[in-house]
Amino acid sequence: MTDLSRLMKDELFFSSSHFDWEQYHEGAPPPSQQINDTFLNMKAWISLCLFLNFSNGFLHFEQIRRRHIRFHTADLGQSNETNPPSLQEVQERKRLKLKRELKDLGEQSDRGFRATLKEQNEVRQLIFQLAALNPTPAPAEAYFSTTDATNTGVASARGKWTLIFTDAPDITSLKSPFNTLAELGRIGQECEPPTITKVIEWKAPDWVLQSPFVLDLWKGRIDGGEPRILQKVVTDASASPQAPSKVFLKLSGFKIEGPPVKGLRDASDLSGFISENGVVAGGLQRFPINLQGPLSAPFGEFEILYLDEEMRITRTGQNYYAVNLRDSPVTEWF
Repeated sequence: MTDLSRLMKDELFFSSSHFDWEQYHEGAPPPSQQINDTFLNMKAWISLCLFLNFSNGFLHFEQIRRRHIRFHTADLGQSNETNPPSLQEVQERKRLKLKRELKDLGEQSDRGFRATLKEQNEVRQLIFQLAALNPTPAPAEAYFSTTDATNTGVASARGKWTLIFTDAPDITSLKSPFNTLAELGRIGQECEPPTITKVIEWKAPDWVLQSPFVLDLWKGRIDGGEPRILQKVVTDASASPQAPSKVFLKLSGFKIEGPPVKGLRDASDLSGFISENGVVAGGLQRFPINLQGPLSAPFGEFEILYLDEEMRITRTGQNYYAVNLRDSPVTEWF
């Protein structure tokens, strides 16, 4: 029996037990006034109980809300009970936490090349949470708008990016123990509307650098060289305001180049390039291979799930994911 039911029962018993039956039998009028007073008292008790229950419920909800805010800010040590953070502050702290975990998993799994099934699932969960907190409403705007996003304060896909995680098999298959002639280096993208260029770095393997017979092939005779080549896949990219997060690609060509020429060096200095970077990289510095023509072919699509000034997360049409970090002038490598 509930407290309210017991209260009503006690009130009825109390009223009936104190009724003056002797006065009633002597001809007094029926005790209707006493009965009305009893029901008025019952209504007052019921109203008081309902008010107390509502107040307790409101206080309980407020306690849950404050605990929720403390939970999401406790890891940063910035909980303030008297002045709780705004929703935007809580979301930004959540983004920073999720991005930090994503970077750690990318490094732990060697950009996804050695990722276990558990690590892949953990990365996807982090991606889904970040996608729900995406601060850029039209992440593909650079490919359908002529407005320079750098002047609007909104993050832009334009720029150079370096891969930190992927589960796409066309990328993860590049790192193979059977490939003994070159070692896979960094992987990136250059987004310069209306094109997107995928860049794959190939470096000389250790056994080549240690062999006296192929020294001039991959490594120059002076210090400071970069025995590496850059394989580039060039695509034409397009987007539309109707689907502001999707980018459609058409293959337009391939390039194979040596490392970027530094400073004001004479681009025709073939012997200097070879002396510095070896025959392969130095020769491609001077004579890059460019296979581009007037025709293009469909090359798939991808959706930008998350974009800010630091990180970009994409999902391909085949439901594979890629996480990239923006390169700065200091970290640029292509």
